[in-house]
Amino acid sequence: MSFMDDPEIRDTILYEIEQRLEQYKEDLNNLEKDPSNNEFIKKIFRYIHTIKSNSGMIECKELTGFSHKLEDLLGIMRDKSIKPTEEILNICKESHSCSSEILTKLKQKKKIDTNTETLIEKINKAIQYCQNSKEALSGDNDIVADVTKEFVNTENIRVNLNKVDNLINLLGELHLTNRMHFSQFYELKKMLLSDKKNTNRNLALLMDELENKILKFNYLFDEFRNDLLNVRMIKVSSLFNRFPKVVVDLSEKLNKKIGISFEGEETEIDKRILEEAAEPILHIIRNAIDHGIESPEVRVQNKKKKLGMINIKTYPRGGSIIIEINDDGKGIDSKSIKKKLLEKGMYTKKELTNLSEKEIINSIFIPGFSTKEEVSHISGRGIGMDIVSEKVKDLKGEIEIDSDLNKGTTFKIILPMTLTIIEGFSVTVNKEEYIFIKDDVKFLLKIEKPQLHNLVNKTIVDYEDSVIPIYSLKDIFSNSKSSIKKMKADESINLVVLRQKDNFYGFQVDAFNGIKSIVLKNIGTHINKLSIFEGATINEEGNVVMVISKSGLIQKGLNYYEKNKSLSG
Repeated sequence: MSFMDDPEIRDTILYEIEQRLEQYKEDLNNLEKDPSNNEFIKKIFRYIHTIKSNSGMIECKELTGFSHKLEDLLGIMRDKSIKPTEEILNICKESHSCSSEILTKLKQKKKIDTNTETLIEKINKAIQYCQNSKEALSGDNDIVADVTKEFVNTENIRVNLNKVDNLINLLGELHLTNRMHFSQFYELKKMLLSDKKNTNRNLALLMDELENKILKFNYLFDEFRNDLLNVRMIKVSSLFNRFPKVVVDLSEKLNKKIGISFEGEETEIDKRILEEAAEPILHIIRNAIDHGIESPEVRVQNKKKKLGMINIKTYPRGGSIIIEINDDGKGIDSKSIKKKLLEKGMYTKKELTNLSEKEIINSIFIPGFSTKEEVSHISGRGIGMDIVSEKVKDLKGEIEIDSDLNKGTTFKIILPMTLTIIEGFSVTVNKEEYIFIKDDVKFLLKIEKPQLHNLVNKTIVDYEDSVIPIYSLKDIFSNSKSSIKKMKADESINLVVLRQKDNFYGFQVDAFNGIKSIVLKNIGTHINKLSIFEGATINEEGNVVMVISKSGLIQKGLNYYEKNKSLSG
């Protein structure tokens, strides 16, 4: 049975292709304006790869055929940082027109009679041109297939999600305005109470009445916010019920016997996040089928059941959703990874000896890394896991790997339930306010100087059997020498403690300001390159406040320590 035989799956696949074609057209126009920008080639490569994968699901050979060739062309251009010629840009435009024509016929259920042979010949010639190019490799790679996005049928009405998004954006602006009014009211009340000469009883009563109305508005606003955000919350099963068919299809192609099971399908998450999470989840499943789970014959030799299993478990934790994708395959062989890392020149032998087992396994997230020798339609191009990691980070999430050789592998994806209005810890550094996302913070500490110790030139604190290295945000922001070192004996420091995988990191701040609900806004690409900031928000005074990225800050702290070995106190 084809995916095209299921009307719901068919519609979502065609919708996904249509969305990618729109993005393709937009970035193709950007590439034409700025041909030297390799980022646009990378993006177009992703769109074509997804279109190729989805067209394969619906068995549209015409679209799959030239998309695969175009993917080859863009892959070479991306890896060699080749600037597209006018001819190549025209080929890309023709490919977009051809794809759009085929999509229209698919939507209308008409016969596909589009001639793609001439286009494929042009692409092959362009591939030969690029292969002969002498330009240096850039080494960045990309993503595999994307699962189709779900339009959710509710019991009542079907709502255009863009309209809901507009309402939620307005909700965010309303939230910021309300916080400003609330702050200004209490400043006014504080001034009134401090004015000893003021004897206007009516004004005092009016202030009390206004305060009650503001508190009531806050209560109603919170109720409205929760109800509106719940409109966009859907069960993860709306995505997961697509996977069994994918598993059956791919395992049959590879002559394997593989099943899939689910736990926690009733867990709810923001629809936008679930849609964006589809790419990394599907790629991990495809990798498990292709790389991880052995053939029935090998499994029997290893005293395993012929039927390999993939289990997806979902559960909430605080303000996050955990998605665990587990397979009972051969696991990740760190020796094979080491061998490939050396072959590709990504590490030296000396550098590898200093890496832990987990660090070696995490090397699969390095762009261009793959242990697969042959190229297949399922995996093996050296693309995917780096983009899986990037995609999860874009969603303000994390990804962890736990692998046991010959027993299996578990990928744990940690995602926020929503990205709209979130809780944050406000802190002060150098008289400036900054926000840590609440779910990123493990705990807050106030540490006296006698509790601090030196370990291998680092300032650390022992806390509940954990050794926490300390970094000063003031030092990191100003790139100065450690202020921890200059502490007096009776002073204490405020620490925001973050956790990444199994490690804790303490960041010194000047003051804690409490918890705030914030609206996270995107920031310009020139600021975003700093990676230390997740985004920005507006505080009660109407000032821009930067929101700190946990992973970016930890990396910045580690880099700062390497450059400034004198962090000891």
